Amino acid sequence: MNRNERNRYVEQHLKDYLPKEFQQAEVKVLEICKNNGEIKDGVVVRENTEGAVPILYLDEYNFLYPDKVLKEIAENYLDILARDQDMVNKIKEELKERESILNKVTLHAINRERNTAFLANIPHLRLQDLALYPVIDLGNSMICNVTYDFCSYIKISGDEMLKIALHNLSVQKAIIAPVSEMLRDIGFPMDEELENKNPMKMYVVTNQNALFGAAHIMNPNVMERLQKIFQDGFYILPSSTHELIVIDSEESEQSVSDLVRIVKEVNKNEVVYDEQLSNHVYRFKDKETGLEMYEDGKWYKNSIHTPMREIFPQK
Repeated sequence: MNRNERNRYVEQHLKDYLPKEFQQAEVKVLEICKNNGEIKDGVVVRENTEGAVPILYLDEYNFLYPDKVLKEIAENYLDILARDQDMVNKIKEELKERESILNKVTLHAINRERNTAFLANIPHLRLQDLALYPVIDLGNSMICNVTYDFCSYIKISGDEMLKIALHNLSVQKAIIAPVSEMLRDIGFPMDEELENKNPMKMYVVTNQNALFGAAHIMNPNVMERLQKIFQDGFYILPSSTHELIVIDSEESEQSVSDLVRIVKEVNKNEVVYDEQLSNHVYRFKDKETGLEMYEDGKWYKNSIHTPMREIFPQK
């Protein structure tokens, strides 16, 4: 079956595999805009017209045997529903102590140009072609995006929320380690003789769980530590939303144009689309110059901007 047939089939028959309490619910398959503007089909089961509901994406399922896969989708949806309810309950509990929830706010980095729709109701910082936005990290891979509506609910401005997130990021323990060391830690065999012939400094920057660690590009303490390692300046290659690759700008044997080409090729062939951060190369020389971005043969100076919330007409 094609995509439209699949979606109609799910809408018409998914309730056959759900418990009795869902038989009056509405099942809809929606086009969902994911990170970097990627469109995916997601099924939602709405028991009433209010409140948020979890989304289960259909593209990963093989509909060769429709009945079998619908049973799997129903089971997985119920699992997600339970997990999301755990998150809602945890947030409600945390909100009883306002400081507790604010201590869990941090920043995630994404490509700004590919995510304009997503960012419309999200407070964020603009850093070159990137956007850094606040999330609540509840642990165990439970992440909640911080919207302007949430800020209003806890009576805090978007600007204040960003300052809290930036502070929390700055005191987090970042991982800054040579690429060779990171590879050894995951069991990748390294040739010491080859390393000695190619002693160029190349480091990875991420966080302790290696998820969304690229946000440390906004961490002043990380930049200060990197300055001590690379005293004459360094290039930052946006490996993904999870980590950055940092190399010595003086020792690099490739031209900046070559580095840009490498970043684009790696993004195209190695990094899944919704985890791609940027196709640009950045340079950091000193605090005064800040983070520069290379584009069309030029270095563009650092620019950090906090946009105002979009103003929508009253209905």
